[in-house]
Amino acid sequence: MTEIIQPLVDTENTFMKVKSTVLLLFIHFLELRDELELRRKELLHKSWTERVWFPLQRKVEQHLSSWGPTEAERRRSSFRNYLQQRQAEGFVFLETYDVNEYSPFPLKNDSVNSTRIQEFLQTRTKLNEGSDPGRKTQKEETKAELFHQIYSNFSQSGLT
Repeated sequence: MTEIIQPLVDTENTFMKVKSTVLLLFIHFLELRDELELRRKELLHKSWTERVWFPLQRKVEQHLSSWGPTEAERRRSSFRNYLQQRQAEGFVFLETYDVNEYSPFPLKNDSVNSTRIQEFLQTRTKLNEGSDPGRKTQKEETKAELFHQIYSNFSQSGLT
């Protein structure tokens, strides 16, 4: 009886050896592929760093080193104020911020820009006062008229 079964057992043993060898080769192939992929990413990162990051970093450092101490302190205080506002309020939407709490325009305080900013804030206040949902079309017309007035003032000054 063993003479009949022995060739079958030998065939099965051979098959299992081949199967384990193929499995080991496949695992080795996957490991090599992962190593090559990692190496490719490292080379890509290195080339990006040399071609993009270092030149950009140099330009930023040159720009920052060109500031004097007063300009640097002014920008630091502006950024500090911005961070304090963000921590206090959460998120400030451009359409809904309160001018008394936060003003995004303190750095531009020359006479021409200051008057334009005041006009913009006044028109925004006028638009926000009439917030009745039934009067949407009139509100949109008012917005269009005020926008046209502001735009015509800007275009007359030659800054558009």
